[in-house]
Amino acid sequence: MTITDKTYKQYKEEVQKYEERQNKIGLLKRQMGQILRENPLYSFKYHKNTVIFSVLKIGHEQSKIKITVAECNKEDKYDKDLGKIIAVFKAFNIPIKEVVDLVEPKYATGGIIYGTPIITSLNPFTGAKVVQRL
Repeated sequence: MTITDKTYKQYKEEVQKYEERQNKIGLLKRQMGQILRENPLYSFKYHKNTVIFSVLKIGHEQSKIKITVAECNKEDKYDKDLGKIIAVFKAFNIPIKEVVDLVEPKYATGGIIYGTPIITSLNPFTGAKVVQRL
């Protein structure tokens, strides 16, 4: 199979998007790690597509236990790391939009998934979606 300039550019863009996403996730994990180092009395529990986070927040005047839940939408692909980040951020009232934007859909409609090129097209006879791995 020869790769055309157009295909090469598409693959290159997909790889760049993937690398940018991984870099953003890495930054968010480090931010979560810093929060957990500052609040070492915490626990994660996992059930199906849900992350449950509990933490003892120690304050000057009083301490309190905070429990948050990050549940994966049925249309999204479950990612334990993103679930943990969302649960921790919710516990500390940190906006989660940036994290939620990184969640991938459960079913891909094309592009590269974990380094595997995917072609999605319609069968001209049946109209059914055809997913082909290269």
